[in-house]
Amino acid sequence: MSPTPTHESSTSNPAITPQEFFRRVHSVYSTAYAEAKRQQSLALLRNPTPGKYVPRHYRMDLMDDPALGRITAVLEIPGIDLDGVNVQVLNDVLVVEGDRASPIVSRVLRTSAKQPGTSDVTLSPDKFLVRDLKFGKFRREIPLPEGTKSKDIAADLTNGLLFLSWPRGPMKLQQAMASDDSHPMES
Repeated sequence: MSPTPTHESSTSNPAITPQEFFRRVHSVYSTAYAEAKRQQSLALLRNPTPGKYVPRHYRMDLMDDPALGRITAVLEIPGIDLDGVNVQVLNDVLVVEGDRASPIVSRVLRTSAKQPGTSDVTLSPDKFLVRDLKFGKFRREIPLPEGTKSKDIAADLTNGLLFLSWPRGPMKLQQAMASDDSHPMES
C-alpha cells in the first residue's frame, strides 16, 4: 500500500509569523522610501527649481554684552563683497539680504570667455559630480530695539564675515538720557 497524501504544503519553507511578515514588508518599504528620498534630494541638487525664490540663511552669532552698550551680530557670507549685500532697517527689524552667484559657474564662464573657441560652454546641472556650496539669494532678519535707525547700524565685511552692531537699549530711552545729561539740574 502506498502512503496517504497529506494536505500540508509540499514546499520546504515553514509558515512565517505575522510579526515576521510585517517586519519584512516594513523593511522593503523603508528601503524603497529611503531611496526615493535620496533620489529626490539629488534631483533638487542637480536641478533646483528655476526662478523660485528660496532665501538661504547664512550662519550667525549674536552677542549682547551690557558692558559694551552695543549688540553685535556676525554673519558668514563667503564670496560676497559689501556692495553685494543690502542692509536696511524696516519696522525695527534689521534685514540683511543679497545674492551669491555660483563661484564655479562665474569662474568657468569668465575663463572660457578669454579662450578662443569656447563660446558655447554650458554648465548644465548634470556636469556637477558634487554640489555642496551654497549660492543664490539669502536673507536674514534680526529684531532691533524699538526706534533703531539705519544710521545707528555699523557694518564691516572682513574675510567673508559681516560684522553688524547697533545700540543695545531703546533709542527713545537713550535719547532721553542724553538730553537729560545736556541740561544740568538746577539746584
